[in-house]
Amino acid sequence: TRRYHEAHVGLDPAALLPLTLGMAAWVIAAAWGRSLARPAAWFGLALAGGAAALRIVIAGPVVGYQYIAPIRDLVHGQRWALLVLGIQAACVGLWLVGDWREPFARLRQLLSPGRVLAIVVLLVASGAAFTLDWGRYARGIVVGAALQLLSLLTLVALVRSLPHELPAPLARLAGGLQGPAGGEKPSRPDRVVLWAAAWVLVASLALAILVYQRHPHIPDEVSYLIQARTLAGGSLTRPAPPVASAFDLDLMEIVGGRMYSPFPPGWPAALALGSLVHLEWLINPLLGALNLLLAWALLVRLYDGRTARLGALLLAVSPWYLFLAMSFMAHQWTLTCALLAALGVIRARQEDGLGGALLGGLALGAVTLVRPLDGVILGVLLGLWVLGVGGRRLRLAPLIVFGISAAAVTALNFAYNRALTGHAATFPVMAYFDRHYAPGVNALGFGPNRGLGWRGLDPLPGHGPADVVINTLLNLFATNVELFGWGAGSLLFAAVAVFSPRRERSDHLLLSVILAVIAFHGLYWFSGGPDFGARYWFLAIVPLAGLTARGLQRLEAGAAPPARVPLAAVALSLVALLTFVPWRALDKYRDYRGMRPGIRHLATTCGFGSSLVLVQGRRFPDYASAAAYNALPPFGDGPIYAWDRSPEERDSLHEAFPDRPIWVVAGPTVTGAGYRVVAAPARTSNPGCTP
Repeated sequence: TRRYHEAHVGLDPAALLPLTLGMAAWVIAAAWGRSLARPAAWFGLALAGGAAALRIVIAGPVVGYQYIAPIRDLVHGQRWALLVLGIQAACVGLWLVGDWREPFARLRQLLSPGRVLAIVVLLVASGAAFTLDWGRYARGIVVGAALQLLSLLTLVALVRSLPHELPAPLARLAGGLQGPAGGEKPSRPDRVVLWAAAWVLVASLALAILVYQRHPHIPDEVSYLIQARTLAGGSLTRPAPPVASAFDLDLMEIVGGRMYSPFPPGWPAALALGSLVHLEWLINPLLGALNLLLAWALLVRLYDGRTARLGALLLAVSPWYLFLAMSFMAHQWTLTCALLAALGVIRARQEDGLGGALLGGLALGAVTLVRPLDGVILGVLLGLWVLGVGGRRLRLAPLIVFGISAAAVTALNFAYNRALTGHAATFPVMAYFDRHYAPGVNALGFGPNRGLGWRGLDPLPGHGPADVVINTLLNLFATNVELFGWGAGSLLFAAVAVFSPRRERSDHLLLSVILAVIAFHGLYWFSGGPDFGARYWFLAIVPLAGLTARGLQRLEAGAAPPARVPLAAVALSLVALLTFVPWRALDKYRDYRGMRPGIRHLATTCGFGSSLVLVQGRRFPDYASAAAYNALPPFGDGPIYAWDRSPEERDSLHEAFPDRPIWVVAGPTVTGAGYRVVAAPARTSNPGCTP
């Protein structure tokens, strides 16, 4: 269907949903009342423009940053998208002719020209991914800025067209977003926040099942899953397989007769809870829902119920947040521990008790067991906080409890290191990169030997000041795109809060977290790449949501009526949920990086059982997709998946596993589609499982 429409109609079926919904919104609103006909028309135009803007972007399920397609390709392949954007620009231009003075006058009242210029520079700089292809980069910056401006002006026109007396449903919606008045600090989340947490759970579960297919797609995830199953089996390592080269995987170490993941143990240990019941894919959706409640609890202590509710709702519609809750990555668990640590310190500061200090210290130590650099960042920030920076200093007893509990959990890293590498100070992941690449390539700091030569993701060799700037630009771009998926720029309202002349102490606190995350990760040679947005910056997502809420409240104070501003956020988020989220889910994360769960289905339908399954194709993705389901040593009843690298290794595998029936399966890079059986045991009777 897609090929037919593209060849004969020029209209991608993926665009029909937002176009149809936009027209339906206009018809329904027009039937409801003439006062909503114009806002609905603008909303429909925003939907169509959002879909069209995504169609001129090249992304796909490969490792690389998205970029704007060349003009010649757009003219030949996406004429409808250019037409829709042209109509949107014409409508915005006509609106500007008659109604531009008042919104610009209100903007001047809120922000000085210099502050507006700073916001513009930030959004333009984060409008395209940096690349050494200067022509493509310039095109991305110009077109990205134009698309953000077009989306923003469409939003302003929509808001300006709303009637002063809002219909009751819209008024209730705006009131629900604004939350309780009077600076109240509720002690527990209200029904709106609980529904938001339930939405996160349901949405991320749906994504995990329907899009991610309960299957790892990144080498890190395969490594995490194997280690989680090892820990669930009661061991830190598993015996090395008899033909080690046939079980070779990225980010898995086979040395000294043992096989293990080089990653820190914190996330595999949490994931092992799911391994015990064969539901590892359920852990992150549960953490996503929990983290939204913890984020609300943190924001309500820093601000009030209104800001906390709005910040929690913004998290609930964040594609960045939802997609990481769909995955097997460690970032949601890192965020859980970080939020618990911050809440514990806040409680200790407010009550002078030992319970909060103990919780804060234990949770801080847990962060170091998951992502040690994030643990360092959080340790510095919370350490300054407990010592009295930005508030009251902890008494001596809670301070000691906090320090000892954090140090005790952190020390588990050194015991783990010693068990795996023989040296307490040698982290397994550093030993892995030193052994398989070159000494020092993965270390923090600067030097010509840093990095793995991934030119598409790390443009310059080594790591120096220029790399810090480039990595920051790449992560700013990813954050501006992925945080909320807003066409006007996800950082728009957070930038308003940051550059506002009236900032509270809590605003400075959230900003300090963001700046610390950026600064410390500047010491590392890699930006994190395009997997799940700016994933190395994920600790900043709650501060970003909080500052976005604060920016909306700043604009709300200068709007007439104030309810228009939260409705603008609703419009932006609805467009993102109806256009960006489905596009990103299906264009990128479905079969991302060539990883497919077909081997899991073959194992069930063909009855692999206690077989030796030889997988033909590349180490990644063909063998890695299968290895995620390998039976744990001492190789029980499940299938053993080995990489069919050469005839010599196949003979060695036959000798190592003489009693197991042998299957040979061609991987997706060999077949051009899914996994396919190319050789089966003689006893096989299923017609679909014979060559």
